[in-house]
Amino acid sequence: MNNRGQVVTYLPFKKYLIFVLVIFGLGLLYYFYIMNSAGLVSLPKSCPEGIVPDRILLRCGSDMCSSSVSEYFWNDGTKMNGGDLFFWKGSREGDNVNYFYARDVYYQKTPINSDGTIGKRIEFKVELAINPEDKTDEGYKIMDYKCKS
Repeated sequence: MNNRGQVVTYLPFKKYLIFVLVIFGLGLLYYFYIMNSAGLVSLPKSCPEGIVPDRILLRCGSDMCSSSVSEYFWNDGTKMNGGDLFFWKGSREGDNVNYFYARDVYYQKTPINSDGTIGKRIEFKVELAINPEDKTDEGYKIMDYKCKS
């Protein structure tokens, strides 16, 4: 019998494909899970719903805004930063030059469960953007925010 022109069976190709997919999956697992838990890769986080206030009291100049009260709070009552807030005119790629940005505003909370046990600490960094043209007695309007781990 002449074997010329016969199609090679698919079994070795299927094993090879499965092997490649498993290695690729392990690589993704390593990158997104292990590297993130070590803090080497920062995955985007979403803010808990309703945590960011609608307005914030500030003193603004032509290119910067700063704290006008000694303490700021998230909507759930958790204290912001613990220090002064500074907002700078947008200057990075993707910023709106008409808004002011606070890049490192921290949310940190250690919940106490109903049975008295201490829960896992919740921490993330928030970037806030305000519109200096939208001011009321309640403060400047927070136009946008992004949460980061």
